[in-house]
Amino acid sequence: MAKPKYSLETRLAVVSHYLSGHDGTQRTAERFGVERTSVRRWVRAWQLHG
Repeated sequence: MAKPKYSLETRLAVVSHYLSGHDGTQRTAERFGVERTSVRRWVRAWQLHG
């Protein structure tokens, strides 16, 4: 299995920031330097699985 491109800490920080309501997916992605689709995928996974 391949190593994830982003650390768990980074992914959790992105999800926490987005869910706090400060920014939408595009601004969150720009802030953390990740793809917008990654933000949406990580948030969806968090909502489904915790």
